[in-house]
Order: sequence, then structure tokens, then C-alpha cells
Amino acid sequence: MSAGHGKGPSKGKPRSPANPLDGPRARVGGKRIRHSGKGVGGAYYYVTGELVADSGAVDDVLVALRRIDIAECPTTPVGDTGLVTIEVDARTRIDQLVNLLSGPLAVEPNHVLTTHFHLGGLAVLRPQAVDPAKIATRPLKGRGECVTIGVIDSFFYDPVAAGHPSWATEGVDFDVVGALPAERSTHSVTVGHGNAVVSIIKQLAPESRVVTATVATAKGDVPGTMSDTALADAIERLLGEHRVHMLVLPLGGSTRSGAMPATARALDPYLGSTVVIASAGNSGDDPTVYPASDPDVVGVGAWKSSAMDLAYARGAAKVVLAPYAGLPKLALAPWSNSGVCAQLAAPGVRVPAPFLTGTYTIEGGEKNTGDFVSKQNFKGWALFTGTSFAAPIAAGVAAGAVGGSVPSVSDILEALF
Repeated sequence: MSAGHGKGPSKGKPRSPANPLDGPRARVGGKRIRHSGKGVGGAYYYVTGELVADSGAVDDVLVALRRIDIAECPTTPVGDTGLVTIEVDARTRIDQLVNLLSGPLAVEPNHVLTTHFHLGGLAVLRPQAVDPAKIATRPLKGRGECVTIGVIDSFFYDPVAAGHPSWATEGVDFDVVGALPAERSTHSVTVGHGNAVVSIIKQLAPESRVVTATVATAKGDVPGTMSDTALADAIERLLGEHRVHMLVLPLGGSTRSGAMPATARALDPYLGSTVVIASAGNSGDDPTVYPASDPDVVGVGAWKSSAMDLAYARGAAKVVLAPYAGLPKLALAPWSNSGVCAQLAAPGVRVPAPFLTGTYTIEGGEKNTGDFVSKQNFKGWALFTGTSFAAPIAAGVAAGAVGGSVPSVSDILEALF
């Protein structure tokens, strides 16, 4: 289902996609989000009032700011990344400041990342109810032993309280679990996102160990969003506490200069021992989406065919492939990003995963249409669509292939490619 179906348009102003990143109430970390427009490096979102600079360049940046009459700027280190956030007046256009200060000064905006790029109307991304009798709900047995996989997301609800199957929770260490989403509330399209990612991995590699890190959020934040610095902090916590063979990042963002400085700094010490797998994004082009387009990160796009048509889960290993192999029966979904963002592709349409039981109302699509909210009766499972769910399939397939002994980076990459 996509936006635009249902009721016809209302008279008056034309409808625009219900993008939760736009509008005066859009916030991340309790701070306003701003869209850059189409400036240098293309459009991106950033947190207003925050610059990110190399710690060695902070003094020079502060001097430069004073020269343009911006003073009294508090600074805060970003974990152990060697970067510092510099706060300026929230009304200041950070993208214009970066253009002014760029060159010899290592300074960037605090980029905004999201788990849900626009995908043919957000209704497509919304979890869809499914009869469990119609899908393969049993995991592949005996796969993934000795492999530890990290998952970073913005929220995980309690899977035990939700009644998820035992195989979806055994060997999973959640750093934080929140209360179950209430049936009486209306939820964003990201509801169940983090739990679905974990469950997809466990369905394909049930003997693997999965550890999570939840990105810090503030009241009123746009669901599923995070800043570059907040993601970096979660990476530091997860990889600093656990020996992780694969790290799944089902998120990303378009950036001004093709980099997320805080995230890149946080990942760098671990790239020799951890394979990072990230979703390519759902905007239907070849943008500079990070971290997927980082050459040290495996970006994963989504095939057009439904996961169940591709014999998910038993046949998943056969279709985690490079999307440019000229395969006659496989093509990328029209909304899947490609190019440098997608070194691999995997099933990402109607991927089944444990969900909630009950009647839930979920947003999505465009306002003033019948698709804006959907009330569905779920029976413990749902179908998820997006490259966010292709990435954990790639990780689960790799874990299944190398399980049985502690894998090296080369072992995992050989299994994937």
C-alpha cells in the first residue's frame, strides 16, 4: 500500500508527504531540526545550534566564530571520538556557517539520521498485519554459533512481555527495553523497528548472540531519528563493552560533505575486527547516505520481490548478492538506494518478524488521505518493508555461514561476497 490511495485530495492547498522530519515541531535530542535546502553537497538535515569540530581545531573554530560576531559558545566532547560539539545560537543557519568556516577548519553540522527514509509514502513502511499460519515462523536451526552481532536502534520494547517466540529472545542482551506500545495510542511507522531487526537476525542465525545499544532520545523527538553525535555515543558504548563480529546499523543520513564525523571516528578503531553492515536507504536514488556509502561499511539495498516469494527464510542465503550481477529474476526495488550505498542486496519487501498482539493504529502516508493512519489487528507477527530489514538479513545469512567457530573479518566478508 502506498500513499495516495484511499480518499481523494481535499480542496485547497496540495498535499505534501507526511515527512516527520519537516515542520516546526521536528526535534532530535530535544533540539530543532532544519533542512539545508539544496546547498553544497545536496540536501541534508541537521540539528540547529550544533557544530561538530575536531578537538584539535576547536580553538581555531571559536576564534573564527568570534570574528563573525558569534561568541560565548559552550563546547562538549563527543565521547572518545576526538570530536567536540560547539553550541551556537539556535537561530543560526549551521549550513551557512559551515560553508563560511570550511577549508582549513575541520567543522561539520551535527547531522540527523533516520531509520525511515521516505519510501513511496510512509504507508509502505508501516508494519502490515499477517496471519502467522501463512509464513515460515520457525528459525533455521543450529546456525550462528560463536558469532556476536550488535544492533543499534532508537527503541526496543520488551519482547518477553510481547510474547515473542523463545528463539527470538534467547541469546539476546538488550541494553534497555521500554514498555509495550499501548493499543489506545497512535504510533509512528517505526513501531517495532528495532525488535524486528533483532528477530530477523535470530530467525536466520538462532545460535548467534545479539547485543543492542539504544540511542539516547529526548521527549518530543521525531520517532526513529538521531543525531550523528548520539549515534557515535551508542557505538562507543556497544563496541566498548562487547566483542562484536558484526554491527548492524539499520539507519543512515544524507550529509553535506559525504561524512558523519562523529560516527566515522567512533567506528574507525573497530573496523579491523568488526564488519559494519548498514541499510542503503529508501529514497530511490544514489545519494551520499552514510554510513552505507562509507567504503569500509557494507551497504545493503532491497530486492523488489517479496521476501516470501524469495523463499524466506530458508532461501535467504541464495539471494544476498551484489545487486549488479545481472541476475534475470532479481531487481532492486524502485525505492531502494543503489550505487555506492548498496554493495549487496537482500530481501527487504514484506519481511516477516515477530511483532505485537492486538489492535494497533499506526501512522503513515499523507495527511488528508485514507492511508494516513491504519488500524490493524496483529496476531503476534508483522511484515516489514525497507532496507532497514535487508541489512539484518545479510548479517543473519553471514552468521549462519560462518557459525561454529569465532569468525574473522575476512571469513564474514567471504560469506557475504
